[in-house]
Amino acid sequence: MPDPRLRRRLALLFPTVILLSAGASLIGAGAHLLAAQAVRGATGIHLGYVEWAMLGLPVSLLASLAGAGLILWLFVPREALLAPLPRIATPAPDAATRARQRRIGLVRALVVSLWLTAGLHGIGMALVALIGALALLTPLFTIRKPKEIFRAVDTELLLYMTATVLMAEAMVATGADRWLAEQALAALPPGLSGSLPTVVVLLSAVAVLAHLAITSRSARAAVLIPAVALPLAAMGHDPALMVMVAVMGTGFCQSMMASAKPVAIFGQAEEAGFCQRNLIRLALPLAPVVTVLLIGFALLVWPAQLARMRDDVQPAPVPTLPAMSAAMLVAPAVALPPPAVPMIEAARPLPRPQRLAQAVPQKTSPQAGQPRPELGLRALNRILRPAGIRLVIR
Repeated sequence: MPDPRLRRRLALLFPTVILLSAGASLIGAGAHLLAAQAVRGATGIHLGYVEWAMLGLPVSLLASLAGAGLILWLFVPREALLAPLPRIATPAPDAATRARQRRIGLVRALVVSLWLTAGLHGIGMALVALIGALALLTPLFTIRKPKEIFRAVDTELLLYMTATVLMAEAMVATGADRWLAEQALAALPPGLSGSLPTVVVLLSAVAVLAHLAITSRSARAAVLIPAVALPLAAMGHDPALMVMVAVMGTGFCQSMMASAKPVAIFGQAEEAGFCQRNLIRLALPLAPVVTVLLIGFALLVWPAQLARMRDDVQPAPVPTLPAMSAAMLVAPAVALPPPAVPMIEAARPLPRPQRLAQAVPQKTSPQAGQPRPELGLRALNRILRPAGIRLVIR
């Protein structure tokens, strides 16, 4: 590092760019998958990797540039900012190191490919990541033993992040997150519910500030989409637009150490860590900038993009008037099969129509004392049956 004063600034820069640029990719955060599923269920629009990049890449790029610019303006001394960049001499890696780097790059490409094709092979993303991490612990990829690597893990950081995840799950389990979302939704005056700019401003502010109460990004999306975004869409607004504003606003989470994992990792570094006061100093101007970007894209850019994506969705074919007329002419000539009769009623004979029953004479039972010749004929045939003779009276 040519200037030791830049270590803390770089420690702030890396998590800021990581968090703000994650919105450019569908797999940048688990919240994006929830948003894509909600958009498809509400509007039928399928947000793949290309469609998501078209929506999220511009706003993520501008937000990352704004965050980097604020860090340079607020934390880097003017003389260091205006000084020319010195040439840093880096030693060339040896042949063994280059071979390990190529193997690591191959494993990384394989893991990303398996993530992208998860719908084909059915292997979960977490399992793929675990297998890739275990492969990188083998001697082909590192010169250190696995025991040494596990000993170097920051246990305090793991416990710290576990506590933040448990706090987020507790808020979801107790319903405190939905109560906060309902209170934010109740702040919207009834007369302004039909105004798109007002709704977008409210939703953007809620999404950006949600990390102060819900530390997990996926948990924020799981709360904001059904509790805030979709109810606002029910007031007459585009559901896809509301979901995009909510999920892209969750990318801002630089106000506290517990707000995101990259912030905690870089903040607790031994030599280049930053403090909570540095985060507040960065978050105060960065939060309004991200909010303004969300509002601008939601009002000026995303509606046209979503309209084109909605036009690409193939609706169900609707028959035209000539086709309907032809169907009406052909329909009477087609003999439709009768509906199936339940099997429990098939054993019962159909009742005879009343008029037909009256036209057919009913057989009367013979009165007592009248001769019955058929009885005698039946007895005679029984006697002649061994000889193969049968008498019939016509």
